[in-house]
Amino acid sequence: MTNCKFTNNRKGVLFTVVTILLLISLFLVTKAFLDRSIELDKTIVDYQNIEKLAYIEDDVVSNSYADLLKISLNRIRRDTNFVNITFNSLGMINPNIGHIKLMQDYRDFIVNNYSAFSNVQIAFTDFSSNFSIFPYNATYRLNGSRLYLYNPNHENLVKISLQARVTEDNVNKNGNNTPANSASGKIIEVKIVDKDGEALLGTDTRILSPTASNLPFYTSFNTTNAPNISVYFGQFEDRNGTLLVRTDFMTANITSITLTYNVTNEKVYLGAGNLTIVNRVIAVNKATEIVLAEE
Repeated sequence: MTNCKFTNNRKGVLFTVVTILLLISLFLVTKAFLDRSIELDKTIVDYQNIEKLAYIEDDVVSNSYADLLKISLNRIRRDTNFVNITFNSLGMINPNIGHIKLMQDYRDFIVNNYSAFSNVQIAFTDFSSNFSIFPYNATYRLNGSRLYLYNPNHENLVKISLQARVTEDNVNKNGNNTPANSASGKIIEVKIVDKDGEALLGTDTRILSPTASNLPFYTSFNTTNAPNISVYFGQFEDRNGTLLVRTDFMTANITSITLTYNVTNEKVYLGAGNLTIVNRVIAVNKATEIVLAEE
């Protein structure tokens, strides 16, 4: 009788120990699961915040130059010897548009209004009506009636071919002018058409020195204020290798332009300053160069 009671006691103790061990194991598994769930939730939140920053970057930058400055890149194409950068549009040259102020107003709206709505802090560096072509270090700038393309490393520039459409009519054309060829230089090809696409200045090609103050390709009209368009290449504003398109008293669109450079081993892309986005809630930020296009 005593042996049976002792055996039952041992079974009871063993059951209790096993139960406690199972409960401890269950607690540890549950704790590990909860810890893992918390970590996973944090990872998901972090990912969502990072994804949010990437979305904001795309929302702020994408199409800003196309919508505000009317710039549209067609393609960047390379072959064995050359890189061709072709734009469908390189902006609207208009004396009544302050392109720099236009971009500043957009930047201020993003920094002051959009960022507050999105609960982030946004900062720009060198964001204006300009961009650079890397690795050639060419710089585009547009404001009002002046469009510039600076090519300080003009030894790599081979050819510029552009077409401009003006708001005047061919029947009001007053005259044309084309510059004389330089002894050596770059191939500059210019065509100017009227508002209906009729040729005002047929496709003229000249060899122009990047270090001389060459005369322009020029078309004028005999309407009020004698509107005109000039396309220069050479040394302007003390900068060699400068393309300058200027209008007086009218609007012009660069409807096509191809820039041909010597081939490079580096990636070719269009850069337009830098963008920093900081999440106001958690310590997540994104700092990146603004890349408008790349090959």
